[in-house]
Amino acid sequence: MWQGEYFEVELLSNPTIQEPEKHAQMQWMKIIDDPELVHGYYLQYGEHIITEQLGRMYDALALRAIEKKLPELKSISLLAWTTTPWTIPMHMAIAVHNDLTYVLVQIEDEAYLVAKNRLETVMKGKNFTVLTEYPGSFLVGKYYRPPFDYYVGKIDERNFRVYHADFVTDTDGTGIAHEAPEFGDVDFQLAKQEGIFITSAIDEAGKYTAQVPDYQGTLYIDAIDPITERLKAEGKLFKKEGITHRVPYCPRSNTPLMQKAQKSWFIDIQRIKSELIAQNENINWFPDHFKHGRFLKSLESAPDWCISRSRFWGTPMPVWQSADGSERVVIDSREELYQRNKPLGQITKIIFVRHAESEANVAKMYNDNGTSPLTKKGHEQAKKLAQSLEQVDVVLCSPFLRTTQTAEPIAQKFGLDIEVREYLHETNHGTLADQTQTKTVLEERKKFFENHDHKFGGTGESFNDLIARGEVLRQEILAKYPGKTVVVVSHGHPVKAFLVACGAKRPSNTENAKPYVLYLDNNTGKEINLHRPYIDRIYVP
Repeated sequence: MWQGEYFEVELLSNPTIQEPEKHAQMQWMKIIDDPELVHGYYLQYGEHIITEQLGRMYDALALRAIEKKLPELKSISLLAWTTTPWTIPMHMAIAVHNDLTYVLVQIEDEAYLVAKNRLETVMKGKNFTVLTEYPGSFLVGKYYRPPFDYYVGKIDERNFRVYHADFVTDTDGTGIAHEAPEFGDVDFQLAKQEGIFITSAIDEAGKYTAQVPDYQGTLYIDAIDPITERLKAEGKLFKKEGITHRVPYCPRSNTPLMQKAQKSWFIDIQRIKSELIAQNENINWFPDHFKHGRFLKSLESAPDWCISRSRFWGTPMPVWQSADGSERVVIDSREELYQRNKPLGQITKIIFVRHAESEANVAKMYNDNGTSPLTKKGHEQAKKLAQSLEQVDVVLCSPFLRTTQTAEPIAQKFGLDIEVREYLHETNHGTLADQTQTKTVLEERKKFFENHDHKFGGTGESFNDLIARGEVLRQEILAKYPGKTVVVVSHGHPVKAFLVACGAKRPSNTENAKPYVLYLDNNTGKEINLHRPYIDRIYVP
């Protein structure tokens, strides 16, 4: 039996829905569904996280046979059952078991087929007559009229037909299974095997799509009662009962989950499974019984590894595909994406640099007047920085001496002019300017980062003031240098703030002459977001 991965994300409305990620065969598959807002439950280490509770209901459907008649009677109905009546509009097939025995019973002027071992339970309280028996294999291949006609005439003859399925039993229900392959693991596998149509009738918010127009926009659980009443009114509901069964629940929100198929990418574990098992022999396990016990068993039973994720915060897969699907490319870094995208100019590369070591750094002094030069070590740091850079189009620099001295080797290497910007200057430290880092100064620094509105030294700048300067920088780069590689040489605190202004996380520390690279998405004006839908707007020529 296939085992998939279940995952969860909170929906905007209750309940959460579960999407078990499915595959048709052991191979890579293209992700085509937008995973934003999709949720489910986990299968970790092969164990379900589920809760026992009272099930919704069980509905036995009267499905009228039409295209092929069984010889003894003019018309019969197959009693199919389900615990998910909201899936009935997406009904595609009936499943029986070849080796089970089915009986044809008559109630007044109607005849019904049900598994022989379920007869007394299903027909409890009804006055019926057993007419004859059939093996399940006799029913396989027969056609019938589905309970709803949303897909009639739109899909081929492999649908609305009776199939054999190993998972069908006569220990519960009617021994005849309702198949809506969009929802449910074994149903999906049967559909892939037999070519049964797989609908796309429920969206990522758990609401019906245009494929089911009568309920379009309705949350699936809100459609249970209307669907049941409609079946009853149309004479297609044979019985409705409450049963107790196991259902998946979200462990966070304690809400029921829904199974739903979506296309995903898998690593073909079956192809390399023998190698994995062989490598296990080279591992020294403690305790040693794990080697040929739990771990070996987990390898032997390992399913293909689904690497698709529908959580926004999940790790994105950097695979770009051509519009016609004929070509795929895997991008191994933001830098490669930037280089490949250069002809389109959708990404701007910014290299933020705190100046190299200065005499003020050695003296542990906040130097606001800009006169502190680089030390000998600082000049060496600036040269090494320039040597490490492979491509630069623009150099923007604070007007201070220590920053211009840091920028000079970069400008010389690439034959560029240093463009001085006043707004890149050192933080205004107020009354603590040009003072060494005493205990008072360090306490002030702590307040400065804890409260972004706190003015350094009482009359200086706040961190939010620095972010505002960073916003000026961001806007200028987007306007003048889109698609370019821009080096910005400034100071420790401003560099932190400039990164925040561009949508990046503030680093805990900024080292002298260390480059902090940020890739700016020109579509959003912020640091590139590798998650959908943002990354879908970045193209690879």
